[in-house]
Amino acid sequence: MTTPYATQAARITRTLFGAQSLGSAATITIFPILTILGAQLSGIPALAGLPATTYLVGQAASAFMWGAAMDRIGRRGALISGALIGTIGMLVSTVAVARMSFMLFLSGAALIGMATAALALSRFVAAEVHAPKALIYQSHTLRTRDLSERKQH
Repeated sequence: MTTPYATQAARITRTLFGAQSLGSAATITIFPILTILGAQLSGIPALAGLPATTYLVGQAASAFMWGAAMDRIGRRGALISGALIGTIGMLVSTVAVARMSFMLFLSGAALIGMATAALALSRFVAAEVHAPKALIYQSHTLRTRDLSERKQH
């Protein structure tokens, strides 16, 4: 017999698996393109790797921020915000290519990197959803014990 919690956990896991899969495919696809566009938009072949570096710096610099955001606004809110930032980054990058603007392209790459950091944290959301039963029981027991101790004092 599946419980409503198990059904919801499975749905969340499928959604996060799909998002992770698409995010990984996008990353694999984007890296060769970043270097080609970096060289073309900058006009300096030595700067070909700068968009990929900017992407990774955006990802690394925002990871802690996303963790704090998940605590403040919730897991869903942070993941949705990350997806929105990624969409904005994609649009900025598209406009940058159309206008042949290297600096604008770097901005878009940083935003997409930030979105990737949010997506990377989704695997921890999946782990939270599937906490071992013993841990859930222990957590419930500790909370119950804590509440009964408070009533006694």
